[in-house]
Amino acid sequence: MRGHVSERPAGSGRWRIQWYEGRGSDGKPTYHNKTIRGERRDAEAELNRILYDLHIGDYVQPTQIMVTDYLEQWLKRRQVSEKTRVNDAGLCRNHIIPALGHIKLDKLRSVQIQDFISRLQQTKSRIDGTATLSKQTIWHIAKALRKALNDAVAWQYIRRSPFKGVEMPKRGRSEVEFFTKEELAKVLAKAKESDYYIPILIAATSGLRIGEVMALTWSAISFLGNTIRVTQAVQSHSWNMSIGDVKTEYGRRAVPVDPAVMDVLKAHKESIKETAKKNADLWEEHGWVNPNAVGDLINIESVRKAFPKICKRAGVKRCGIHTLRHTYASMMLADGTLIHVLSRRLGHSSIKITVDTYGHIMPHDIDQSVNIFRDML
Repeated sequence: MRGHVSERPAGSGRWRIQWYEGRGSDGKPTYHNKTIRGERRDAEAELNRILYDLHIGDYVQPTQIMVTDYLEQWLKRRQVSEKTRVNDAGLCRNHIIPALGHIKLDKLRSVQIQDFISRLQQTKSRIDGTATLSKQTIWHIAKALRKALNDAVAWQYIRRSPFKGVEMPKRGRSEVEFFTKEELAKVLAKAKESDYYIPILIAATSGLRIGEVMALTWSAISFLGNTIRVTQAVQSHSWNMSIGDVKTEYGRRAVPVDPAVMDVLKAHKESIKETAKKNADLWEEHGWVNPNAVGDLINIESVRKAFPKICKRAGVKRCGIHTLRHTYASMMLADGTLIHVLSRRLGHSSIKITVDTYGHIMPHDIDQSVNIFRDML
């Protein structure tokens, strides 16, 4: 590999370095130029670095792409769930692009990213314009930017990620809400009066995420072993649903369930058969545990929107349906379940997630015990 240095014009302190990269697809030799300001030794050092990178196959051509254009490409090219894509798009377009989008990708520096993260801590929330962004939100913004820049290296847009050397913000811990034994009993009693009792019951007594609950088929239910096998989950965006495999190998799991709950599911399965007979002209059998009147899957957003209303009718605090998962975890800990066993049941990818989320909950803070479920049915 060859190259040379020349001052253009003489005495200006502007040095042009030129190097040979080989022959292009047309068979003609390919040369590249770069201008360096400073001393001749600065230009020679840069040329030597480029030639070394070419020699070891680590060279990346300078790019003219702006951060904003790269991030739009990144959002389109990623192989992720629709929910993750939508979430990351919001983080990029609402926070990263307005602050850093005007910079050329290969000119982005660590200090600019660190300053950006520091400014986020003073940024007002778009929800009400008064509260600052939460630690969780800032952490997710930084995580998305770090991933995007790491991918830029892998895709050979840049040689090195400018996020290296940047201090990640602390994630913070969201306040975990859970129901007491009495509150959960009231919620389940009111849920019986709705169309969503079964998914709410399963979520409350298994700790499954609601997406996992809604994706269940009868083949995943073992009445002999009193377990529910989790292999897939529903994702939704604007009422559009898709079903895919759980995100990690840890998400694929068999969760033990109280036999009393399984008895309810057996009766539910029989009632579905009766519904199928009544609506035989319209019914399409898919094996869903949570079908609507014609055999299709109940929309997960219907369950999510109904749950706070059920809480209100039950006379308890209005919560999202994920509160049932937190309630399950808190009751398991109160009943003496070991943290690593709970981690497996919840499908966490590491025990650290379980400890960070629930480790501060002590048994004396929570009403005992797991066996309350059979008293609520």
